[in-house]
Amino acid sequence: MPGPTAVLGLDLGTSQVKALLCATDGPEMGGVLGPVLGRGLAGYQVSSPATGWAETDPGQWWQAVRDAVRSALGPASAEVAAMAVVGQMHGLVLYSERSGVLRPAILWLDRRADAEVADYQRLPGGLLTRLGNPPSAGMAGPILLWLARHEPGTYRRADWMLQPKDWLRTRLTGEPAADPTDASGTLLYDLGRGAWATDVAEALGLRAGLLPPIREPAEVAGTLLPSAAGDLGLPPGLPVAVGASDTARRCSPRTCQTSGACSRWAAAGSGSCPPRTPA
Repeated sequence: MPGPTAVLGLDLGTSQVKALLCATDGPEMGGVLGPVLGRGLAGYQVSSPATGWAETDPGQWWQAVRDAVRSALGPASAEVAAMAVVGQMHGLVLYSERSGVLRPAILWLDRRADAEVADYQRLPGGLLTRLGNPPSAGMAGPILLWLARHEPGTYRRADWMLQPKDWLRTRLTGEPAADPTDASGTLLYDLGRGAWATDVAEALGLRAGLLPPIREPAEVAGTLLPSAAGDLGLPPGLPVAVGASDTARRCSPRTCQTSGACSRWAAAGSGSCPPRTPA
């Protein structure tokens, strides 16, 4: 007899990843999320190769994801129908379509880009206001500017600038993308227009082509690659939702109204299964 239908959520934090397996009310994913069927947790190190630096090798993230997912699946007989990811905001992964990750990820608590913050502060007021955030060294924009100046060879090889959870979803699906909740904290996103601030990138001398397509958190970003499925012990072809930053955790009311099924996948990635709605 087949087991219950379930969704699998992943939360990629600064020092650990959580996996949560939740039952759903039906194969069409139209019901609310039900009870927790399994949990997994695995950690990794944040390294500091120089004073004020904070990095993690995404290879460690992937190993931890493998361990956490397999723990969450455990003895459960559930049929996983979809996946979603959330994760730490800010930080940056330089990614090449040909070579994959080009260097360790620089994390939100890294301070190496203090000088680049000053470049932001010299931008015309109209440009800076549209970004909606005071510049900080741990945000992706200043970090990317630091990389362009201090590691130009690596910077030139990159095809994409990805946030941590966006790298993880790309590792799962092969489809680079970002969502508005993470993009809004990069200092490269125009909050008013809901789009990348390519003019800001160009004013700073950055390659706007590194910015991945922006998609809504509840959209299906792609399907689980066979190689990733083999590592995780899951069937290939599972739909994977775009997801959101860990501070957002829930999709917007507009998204939930227009994408009922996927919103539940995105909710699963938040690290908690909502209670069932009383009949």
